[in-house]
Formats: sequence, structure tokens, C-alpha cells
Amino acid sequence: MARTTQNSAKLQRRTAIGFILLMEVLAPVLPASASPPADSGIVLKGATSAEGIAAGSGTTFYAGDLALGDIYRGDIRQDKARLFIDVSDFDSQPMAAVGMKADTRNDLLFLAGGATGKAFVYNTESGEPVEDFTLAPGFINDVTLTRDGAWFTNSAAGELYFLPVGRRGELGTVETLELSGPAAGY
Repeated sequence: MARTTQNSAKLQRRTAIGFILLMEVLAPVLPASASPPADSGIVLKGATSAEGIAAGSGTTFYAGDLALGDIYRGDIRQDKARLFIDVSDFDSQPMAAVGMKADTRNDLLFLAGGATGKAFVYNTESGEPVEDFTLAPGFINDVTLTRDGAWFTNSAAGELYFLPVGRRGELGTVETLELSGPAAGY
């Protein structure tokens, strides 16, 4: 039994020494701090409030103004963004920009319209509106993309809304999926 204990002690010492040596080798490459630099924010000049954000192609991102529905486009490497879609250019009514996702394959930006009950689709090349869809009363809160289309959530109803998107970006007719069970609770 003394032999097993002696071998265990040697193994523990070797493991500890190996760990210490590994840490000495890795220490120079580990980040000094996990927190971002103090000046790492990107200002959306003119926005009244910010909500959704979507990754575009490369280092491009899109961010929405919750209250007005305006969309900003920026570059995360350059730490700047500018107004890309000013909704007042084509609609006198303020919209809402809540959740959003970019379909980089088809150059489309899908936007959940909050209390408007709508979904909005924009062209990411031109910034022009492609189409808007009245989904339902409530609060259209978020959107996610699949290979076949966009799914929108409604925070005030146990429903999901599916907007089919064809291979070349053509938009289909919205379908409503009634939820049941625990998922139907909102």
C-alpha cells in the first residue's frame, strides 16, 4: 500500500509541475482583462433609442432605432455607423425596429415591427423597402431566419408567423402557426 501512495504522490507532483509550466507558457498570450476597452461603443448619431442588431456581410452590422424604425449600418472594425434607412423618407408614420436579421444571400433585412403588428423587409444594398406584412395585433418582437424563410414572434399571442423566402429572395405569403402546450403561454 505504501508503494501506491508513493506513486500517487509522485503523479500529483508531476501533474502540478506540468500545470504550472503550461500556465507559464500560456500566460503571455492570455488576455490581460476580460472586459472591453472603455471606448468600445459605437454611437448611432440621431437615434432616440436602440434595440435590434443584425450581422451583415463581413464586418457590416445593422442596428435599429426602436421608437422611429430607422436603421443604421456600420462596420464593427471601424467602430462607426451612419443612418442607412430613414423611414420618414417613404412613410410619414414612425415605425418600430425591434428584432432584425440580415439575409446576406438575398440582400434582405427582416425587421420585427413591435406594436405595429408588422414585419418589414428592406433591401440591404439600396436601403429601399421591399415589402411590409401585417401579421397580427400584439407585439412583433423578434425574427430568425431559416433556409426557407423568416419566422417572427408575437409577445402578446401564442403564435409564430412564417414568411417564405425563395431561392432568389422572392417573398411568399405569410403563414400563422398557432402554438399549443407550454409554448402557447405568453
